[in-house]
Amino acid sequence: MKQYYAFSLVELLIGVLVSTIVFTSVINVLIANDETIHDASERSELQENARLALDLLARDIQMAGYWGKYTGNNFNSSLTGHFKLDGTFNPVAMRAKSNDCYFSHIDSSNNATFSQNNSPLPFMFIWSGTKRNKDKVLNDCIGKAKHGTDFIQIKRTLAQQFRPWMKPSLSHSHYYLLSRENEAILFAGNDSIPSFNDGTNQNSLIGEYQHHVYFIEHETIQKDSKNSRKLTLPVLKRKYLFKNKSAARSEGRLRSQPLVEGIANMGFLFGMDRNQDGNVDSFDSASNLTLTDWQNAHEQLVAVKIFVLSRTLLPRLRSSRNASLKFDLGNKVVKFGKNSLEAKSYAWLVMSRTVKRINYNQD
Repeated sequence: MKQYYAFSLVELLIGVLVSTIVFTSVINVLIANDETIHDASERSELQENARLALDLLARDIQMAGYWGKYTGNNFNSSLTGHFKLDGTFNPVAMRAKSNDCYFSHIDSSNNATFSQNNSPLPFMFIWSGTKRNKDKVLNDCIGKAKHGTDFIQIKRTLAQQFRPWMKPSLSHSHYYLLSRENEAILFAGNDSIPSFNDGTNQNSLIGEYQHHVYFIEHETIQKDSKNSRKLTLPVLKRKYLFKNKSAARSEGRLRSQPLVEGIANMGFLFGMDRNQDGNVDSFDSASNLTLTDWQNAHEQLVAVKIFVLSRTLLPRLRSSRNASLKFDLGNKVVKFGKNSLEAKSYAWLVMSRTVKRINYNQD
């Protein structure tokens, strides 16, 4: 007669327990591996977005105030007598028609897209500040900018320059600066290339004139129809100067374009050389700079420290995180409470770069 063997109840329970432990360990390893993959992907996303934002900002800042051969001179007709707007160029008309970006107290500054005719004030090629909810900063041209974020306004010409005799193909949608030592003329791309007071444009260069305003704005990317909640993300944007191809030179506009998603905040510190010894005396926030400092930026602004705060695009619950977050952006500290959505659902990264103005104090 055959004998049959079976597990006892104790043996069966031990087997179940061991299997459960092994199964739980495998699951934990898989979860940890999945978390590691997510974390690596997020780090890569944060670094890529932050670097791109820094590259875009640095490229403009280091060339701020570059006017081709005219660099080092005042971009102002009443102070120098050697700069002019070609023909019937009317910067006031542009401000009236397109909500130009300029300092709120326009009568006490000269930082609109184009230099004011016969203004006694130096032309401001760089300016920065912090957007507040009800502020109509820069003539309210960035009215939807995110509260508590910084903006920066930059004017320059492109480093790529053409000589008039080369008969360059100029875009009718852009503006250009014809420059030579101690003389410059601003004109539209659909105008004929102008001449200087001597009736020629010899020994001159032509470069595209640009006016950029960088700021951060929220954009809605998804809407949950069940509870009407909106998923939004911060975007680094830029206002840029253009006009319709067939429009007159006074019909310029500033158009907004998205640049980098996930940039939640940015800050700036400005390295000033007030004693003209070629070295930075101090790095100051925009709030600590006077209007005179901005107007004398050509002679005093040596470098700019740029800080960007990058955030992951989509939320993901991070159960292991149970602490508040704090990020130093140079001129301010951004804080998130430990129970906030920002602390529990997003990964963050701060990156910074110091940029020296290439044409600082160039004669």
